[in-house]
Amino acid sequence: MTTSRTKIRPSPQAAFSLLELLLVLALAVVLAALAAPAFEGALSRTRLDSAAERLASAWGEARLEAIRTGEPVAFRCELGTPTYRVGTLSAMWETTPGVTSQESNELSSVVFKQLSLGEPGDLPPADPTVAAVLVFQPSGVTSDAYAILESAEGDLRRVELRGLTCASSIEAIGSESLLAGAR
Repeated sequence: MTTSRTKIRPSPQAAFSLLELLLVLALAVVLAALAAPAFEGALSRTRLDSAAERLASAWGEARLEAIRTGEPVAFRCELGTPTYRVGTLSAMWETTPGVTSQESNELSSVVFKQLSLGEPGDLPPADPTVAAVLVFQPSGVTSDAYAILESAEGDLRRVELRGLTCASSIEAIGSESLLAGAR
């Protein structure tokens, strides 16, 4: 019995050359570089919105702490920084080392531009170098207040607080709105 062997030749496969792969890679890098600024702006606005929500939450927690402890609780921020402090009113001004009844927090890359008592537009312009201290009474009430937060890109958010109910709202504002509200 004779068997014939036939060689099966592999069919030629399509492939990309190194030059083609490099061209596609270069095109992808160029497109990514063009799209990066749009993503950065969106990321900055998301960080700003998140910081505004954390601030509103911090105000709510300060109110609950005042009700729980039966002592006034203060909220104080440092303008031009992302830092704020929450603590009992007596501890807020305490200079003794090791005082633990005040908590320091940060809003990451977002800074406080203003913290004022009252509603925007109802008050004379606040001194932008001085921030008000918001005090939550043991009954849970405080003054109406608003804070203006600014991202590194210059986007602004106004966080308003209703003192009686501690309901807060967040609003995107432009720099022209900030100037009009301060007059």
